[in-house]
Amino acid sequence: MLGALLNEWQLNRPFVVGHDFGGTTVLRNHILNERTYKKIIVIDPVALSPWGSPFFKHVRKFEAAFAGVRDYIHQPVLILWGEEDKWIPVEQAHCLHQLIPNSKLVTVPQAGHLVIEDRPEILISEIKDFLNRPNEN
Repeated sequence: MLGALLNEWQLNRPFVVGHDFGGTTVLRNHILNERTYKKIIVIDPVALSPWGSPFFKHVRKFEAAFAGVRDYIHQPVLILWGEEDKWIPVEQAHCLHQLIPNSKLVTVPQAGHLVIEDRPEILISEIKDFLNRPNEN
């Protein structure tokens, strides 16, 4: 549905931000549907076990094979995660960061899963900084 919505709005390579299942939707649309984005920001995405899909387990198991995946998958990605997330532990952030080449991980202190409510000032500052930085790829 995300792809259809972007097509309807005629958005080509937009900046995109997704939280929780929204972050997973963004990653899925990017990886499986090959949708390109200018930059991707995910906040505490439900992307890895115990919540992750079989796809990410497969990537971890065959990491060397995925190193040669076409360039569309290697876009700038910012991963934001609450250090005190009780729903999806911050360890998952580090695992996801390892799976996405050239990604940037920012863990937010004194924030749980709802970083948007717990530390909005840090979230906004990190997002602005990331979006205003030139692409390194």
